[in-house]
Amino acid sequence: MMRNKYKYLVFGLGASGESAVRVLVNQECSVEVYGNSSSKEFPGVPFYDQAAVNITDIDFDTLVKSPGISNNHDVIKYCAEKNIPVINEIELTSYFNQTPIIAVTGSNGKSTTVTMIADYLKSVGKRVFLGGNIGHAFGNIVLEGEYDVAVIELSSFQCEQLDHFKADYSALLNLSPTHMERYEDLDDYSKAKEKLITKTKNKCLVDESFFPNESINQLKNNFYLTFDFKDSVVKGDHNKENFFYCYELCRSFLQSSELKDFQNFINSFKGIEHRLEYVREINGLKVYNDSKSTNLKSTLCAVDSFQGPVDLILGGKLRSSEVNFSSELLKRKEVIRKIYVMGESSDLLMADLSGFDLIKINDLGELKSKLIHEIGTLILSPGFPSFDQYKNFEHRGRLFKEMISYF
Repeated sequence: MMRNKYKYLVFGLGASGESAVRVLVNQECSVEVYGNSSSKEFPGVPFYDQAAVNITDIDFDTLVKSPGISNNHDVIKYCAEKNIPVINEIELTSYFNQTPIIAVTGSNGKSTTVTMIADYLKSVGKRVFLGGNIGHAFGNIVLEGEYDVAVIELSSFQCEQLDHFKADYSALLNLSPTHMERYEDLDDYSKAKEKLITKTKNKCLVDESFFPNESINQLKNNFYLTFDFKDSVVKGDHNKENFFYCYELCRSFLQSSELKDFQNFINSFKGIEHRLEYVREINGLKVYNDSKSTNLKSTLCAVDSFQGPVDLILGGKLRSSEVNFSSELLKRKEVIRKIYVMGESSDLLMADLSGFDLIKINDLGELKSKLIHEIGTLILSPGFPSFDQYKNFEHRGRLFKEMISYF
């Protein structure tokens, strides 16, 4: 059966769900939507309110689900019982996409790495689509003009339903416990990301945090000896790694043993918003916005990027009933001067980090009255998701920058 003859039901209308609907309409496929009463409506596309219509009453043969919907949801279980394929917008788009793909996943550094790749390829004249888990939904590539390459960021959620999808080149950057509310354990989480290995046609770079890998270490060492990072605008050893993956994937795609002016690119790349983004200096206190930090590993990368003294802003939505940041942060006590704690996790953080100089704030706005101005570095690197107090990490980061602008 041709895929454009399937009866598709799109479940969940976030950015990826809306993109899936537009792709299916564009490809003249049979498509219906199953969502809540606030879902966006599309002219000519049948809509079923999940509060009023049971999934068993809808005739469909392929479900396109939002990545954020749990695999334990009743609708997903129903599909499993009826042997109805469940895919996501990334998989769906791959049915119709003809553009070569560079894909990147990992616990940290995905957004920075794909942005580096896209920026470098644009600098050498390539028409680049950047999307997936960053910026545009991947489905937009089917609706827009011609591109030379698609550079896409993939979350573990987006990797779960990959089947037909194939990347031409890919990278698995690193692995650390994240989204443990969704996965049984670290191995279960790792398996979702490792799916990208079998879904890569040519070259897949796999970090040693996934598997013992001497060849990747040798490639990294050669790269670090070849290039100089002292004038790089973006800080930290983790960004050196991001540059490495950018270099190797661009080199593979361009089929060139050397990349022209890559040293200049290292010196000029300004990073991305909300990822260790320099905001301003206030009387000797340099302020950075790392709102994209939603786990301990990313917070540690932020702290390790500076000599100190560092004032750290931590806290956000809890993923579990336990918080254990102290074991790692205590190793950095000579660098960390004080910690501001906020959000749903604040009480647990106050107990866990009792060995530090702690200041509790209700939200970022309260920094206006509690921020202590001392020479050093202030980093918003929360280590938790934002959904307890903010719409998303972008909302959290922009409010932080707005608040800092008042000083």
